[in-house]
Amino acid sequence: MYLNKDKPKTFSRVTALLILTRICTIAFSLLIWKFWFLRVDVMLGPILLPALMSEIVISPIFLKFFGYKILRIS
Repeated sequence: MYLNKDKPKTFSRVTALLILTRICTIAFSLLIWKFWFLRVDVMLGPILLPALMSEIVISPIFLKFFGYKILRIS
C-alpha cells in the first residue's frame, strides 16, 4: 500500500465513496445472485461468490470515478 496524495481526502468525500460503493456492491451482488446459472453453489464456504465478484468489479470502478489512481506506474 502507498499513501495516495493525488486527491485531498475529506471526511465527506471518503464517506460518500464508502457508502456509494457498498450500496452498489450489494445491488450488483443481488443481481448476480438472481441470475446465477452455474451449477456451483453460491456459497463457497463462508464466502458468498456473487458478493466477491461484485466487490472485485465495483470497487475499482468507483475509485477511478472519484479520481483515485488505482495502479501506480513508476
